[in-house]
Amino acid sequence: MGVEIKTGFWYDGGAEARKCVEWGLGNCVIGLSSPEDAAYCREKGFYFFVTDLRDHATYKIPGAYLSKDARHFPINFGDGATESAVESWISDPRAQMKRIKEAGGKYFLGTSTMHEFGGRIYWPKEYLIPATPSDERGMEGDYLLLPQKKDLLEAKDTYVSELRKVVEMESEIGAHPLILICSSTLHKYHFEAGVDIAGLEVFPGDVYRMYGAIRGASKAYGKKWAACVSMVHQGGGACIDEIWFNRYKIALLYSYLSGADFVMTQHGAFNLWIRKTKKTYGINSSKVKRVRQIFMDFHNFCQTHPRPDNGPKVSLGIVHGNLDGNAGLWTRWVWGQYGGEEWKHSAPEFGWDYLPMLYRRADWYHRTLEGDVDYTGNPPYGQYDLVPIEAPEEVLSKYSCLVFLGWNTMTPEIYEKLKKYVADGGHLVMAVPHLSTQTRRGEDLQLYNGGDYTDLFGVVIKGKGMTVTVGHRFIADSSLPSYQFPNWGVSDPFFINGEYPLADVELKGAKVLCTSSTNYTRTDKEKRAPVLIENSFGRGKAFLITSWCYPGERAMAPLVKEILMVISNGEQGHIRLSGSDRIRYAVYEEGDLTTLYLLNTDFEVANVTNVWLGKTKLCSVSIESAEMRIAYLYKNNYCFIPKSRSVHIEQISREGEKYELVVVGEGEQEIEVACTGSMFNKASCDGRPLKLLPGKREGVASMILRLKTGRNVIYLWAANAK
Repeated sequence: MGVEIKTGFWYDGGAEARKCVEWGLGNCVIGLSSPEDAAYCREKGFYFFVTDLRDHATYKIPGAYLSKDARHFPINFGDGATESAVESWISDPRAQMKRIKEAGGKYFLGTSTMHEFGGRIYWPKEYLIPATPSDERGMEGDYLLLPQKKDLLEAKDTYVSELRKVVEMESEIGAHPLILICSSTLHKYHFEAGVDIAGLEVFPGDVYRMYGAIRGASKAYGKKWAACVSMVHQGGGACIDEIWFNRYKIALLYSYLSGADFVMTQHGAFNLWIRKTKKTYGINSSKVKRVRQIFMDFHNFCQTHPRPDNGPKVSLGIVHGNLDGNAGLWTRWVWGQYGGEEWKHSAPEFGWDYLPMLYRRADWYHRTLEGDVDYTGNPPYGQYDLVPIEAPEEVLSKYSCLVFLGWNTMTPEIYEKLKKYVADGGHLVMAVPHLSTQTRRGEDLQLYNGGDYTDLFGVVIKGKGMTVTVGHRFIADSSLPSYQFPNWGVSDPFFINGEYPLADVELKGAKVLCTSSTNYTRTDKEKRAPVLIENSFGRGKAFLITSWCYPGERAMAPLVKEILMVISNGEQGHIRLSGSDRIRYAVYEEGDLTTLYLLNTDFEVANVTNVWLGKTKLCSVSIESAEMRIAYLYKNNYCFIPKSRSVHIEQISREGEKYELVVVGEGEQEIEVACTGSMFNKASCDGRPLKLLPGKREGVASMILRLKTGRNVIYLWAANAK
């Protein structure tokens, strides 16, 4: 049961990539380029990707590397490439690729190519080559500036078509599957262009948003994805210290719990260098040995802990809208369009900046937070996805709630898809601009269907309305009991932060939850307009923020953050956490067994979290700094939590009141046991009696046992067993 995660190192070809195979560093490598290397991988049982065969500049002229003139373009085979291998690629790349595939057999995973093609959108302009003929080169990269376009549709189509040309070039030599490693949220466009595997270069940008984007796109297109941890280049360049090593360890573990199919490390296996001082560390230095030790500990963990193949469970989807060209990092221009102020980031892009709050616990003085337990600090089930609006209906239906924040150009197909989603029981949150059909930035809204959304939202938008100049007042409760908006009755207006325009709304059955407000008590005298409405449609709910601007408008920030907090709390699933917001988690469900991965991202301090099953507190779990623990939950009743992540509970079954656990591990180990009912009163391990000791925390017992290498069988009897 479970999925084997491919782990290894990523080099630019040559001797270092081959050395990874020789030393057995993981079970996968990116960076080989010859049939001899492929045959060696097959002999060693080592999976591999062929490296970037050409420098980015080759792609300036489609098909150039297939011609005899290819030798005039930069070729990046790495230091260890032989002259004959280079000549083979230049003279007949199709035949060379065929030889590699035949030599590698099933261990050939694909070709790593077009690395950071998304840099054409997120790199600073100075990194790129001018589109006009010139000898001028970019400062770092070798890609061309994208041509200036008139609107978003042209810009998007240009980017996808440029990438598709490269995919077609690679297809000519049989290079598929193709993996494109990129530091951005652009993966859905890469899949559209024909890329087979998405790769995320970890660290540039908001890593939680980046992981959510690559996972969401991969689900939408039914593809695999890789997390490529770029410690040497992006993980910290001033020094290599304890924080650096902990960051590396956490990045590997977080990639695992996030659902990556491949977890790779870019460089660092044989040497390290510090950018600030240019100091280098060699193959036998303590720092380089530490990198290998951290990696091999992670690799061995993956080998002994096959991850369930149907997760992680994600119920909150942040919609990656139609024609959204925000790459999520570095440059402040969309679609790589550096001409014209309208292409600069503004409210549509600023909406993405709210997402970090989903992973931050509310401050004690956050007066609108309600409930008996504070679940802020993690989104539902610990994860959110950036869901491409292009995703099929069966993918969208897996999310209990979809929220629009960034740009979206509405189409009839998208509107009907959203209606189907809500009718089938989904919760949808949008703002008026998300319903606009415009493809030019800077123009006024052009509302789909003339603004008539009687069916989905229970309103007609008649045009631009009044401007909110003071604040807001919640005047009604949501029909969803878990959505606890701050309906205080008579009070000062909330969320005062400047002014922004509202739409002119005609209600057609919608319920007004929040209005603009300028007064404390004289609500009958103030001029008010709806700000947030709710409508029941089919089995679901549709919420509309009636602003005439995108939610990222700075004046809207306090209100939108409140709405997101209420949604995140309201959508919390059956399994939820409360406690430290330094603990990240993921939930994997497989039959009767649910696995919770709990990762403490604090570098120095152990942290505690409470695990809840609905409104029932199951247990508290303490996790050491920069470490992960795993909780195995059987039928929402008994939970087994090994103290060490080296222990893996492979299977749990029940016969009457006797429970059987198949446990993999070795040496003396402790497993904590929590339950929602009666605790076990008897236990044995491989026929030897075990003592169930009172736990250090209420409702938790503990088993101390000595495991033999391999599988061990533990039996436990419930308290009411004979």
